[in-house]
Amino acid sequence: MVYAQILDNTIVNTIELDDSSLLPLFQSDPDGNPYDSVVQIDSIVPQPGIGWWFDNVNWNAPEIPVPLTTVEEYTALVQAAMDFGQALTVQYATQNVMAGITQAGLTLAVLTYTTDLYNYLSTGSLYVAITEIGTMIADTSSAKVGAHASAIDTMDSPNITLTANTLGTKGNSITLIFDGASTISTIVGNWNTTNPTNQVSYSGSSEVVPAAQTIALSGGLPTLSPFVTNDILYAYMNQIEGYLGLPLTPNPGP
Repeated sequence: MVYAQILDNTIVNTIELDDSSLLPLFQSDPDGNPYDSVVQIDSIVPQPGIGWWFDNVNWNAPEIPVPLTTVEEYTALVQAAMDFGQALTVQYATQNVMAGITQAGLTLAVLTYTTDLYNYLSTGSLYVAITEIGTMIADTSSAKVGAHASAIDTMDSPNITLTANTLGTKGNSITLIFDGASTISTIVGNWNTTNPTNQVSYSGSSEVVPAAQTIALSGGLPTLSPFVTNDILYAYMNQIEGYLGLPLTPNPGP
């Protein structure tokens, strides 16, 4: 759900909440000054963003700036874009903290993934920010969606693939010791019994006796959801497009 914080009939900020019971926390600005109202806007087409104003009939996008001719005017335009980008950054960080990013231990991972976008927003490069968000929306790599730790036993034929059951880095701590006498089902079963919250699966027959060796799983990566999702990315893209007076890009949904 997307809400607009409104002051003097103008949207000064927007927030996205998964739980409407949190709405009372956003009725005032960081200094405690109350907004005139907080209105849900995700059902409005096109969805208004920061800077839009209401004439008691329609929502209206900010006027497109007139051609600039002086250094002072260009400076003001750049500063406004930087201020807008910073406002989005603060909004996003606030959402993530409220959603539990600190407890999830994903602050660094999310910061690393979104570094380029933060740079574009902080410098007011809003058109480039739109392009970057589009790239992030299309990204299906493990850096965004996560990966299961895995390993391949190449000493046996056919090769045995071992895969952590849990998505993320937890599986990187799985190490299996094969003695050359026990079946894979025995070795894996013993591990899973001892480590019920960090289990592993294998490919092939349960009766195979792998060669004596030690195999450590690796490559597990955390998913950035729910802090980086396409729904969130579309919401921020639309806010930037609204600020620039561009057509809003529709979110096709799941």
